[in-house]
Amino acid sequence: MNAPWPKPFEPALLANWGLDDAQLALAEKRYDLVREGRNLRRQANLPANKKVRFIFKPSPEITPNDVEVMRLLLNAEALEPAQDYAPSKQTLRALTPAGELFLPLEGVVDVDAEKARLTKELTRIGQEIEKVQQKLANPNFTQKVPSHVLEEHRQRLADWQEKQAHTRTALEALT
Repeated sequence: MNAPWPKPFEPALLANWGLDDAQLALAEKRYDLVREGRNLRRQANLPANKKVRFIFKPSPEITPNDVEVMRLLLNAEALEPAQDYAPSKQTLRALTPAGELFLPLEGVVDVDAEKARLTKELTRIGQEIEKVQQKLANPNFTQKVPSHVLEEHRQRLADWQEKQAHTRTALEALT
């Protein structure tokens, strides 16, 4: 609680450890890959503690040590690097700066139940979008509310539309 606020490393210390902008960019690519892998889990409605198999098509070559670190961060059963992987229809996909990440859903989820859940979710999201659009289309509402409330509703509409796009993508991956 009383510790000083962390400060960035001095350039001399960075140079001593051989860290430069290229290393920082490489670390960011890894973080993006892990973030997208966790998002794929969320799309498939898989709990974070369930061990699943990911397949990774790296754009630059990747070391076995990096594969193991990313496997641990993804809490994956396996992270298999494969240059010539052809995904099946029941595979979620994420494109990252480090390469393509695939989450095969065969044998992991009940596809029919997941399709039903996503269809129901799309209906609910559509209703929420419609509610917000009706409010924003109503001149009485837009003229009477403060500007920050109006901006909040516009942001809410954008968020719901983004959720709708993600849900449609997940549903299309299952069909």
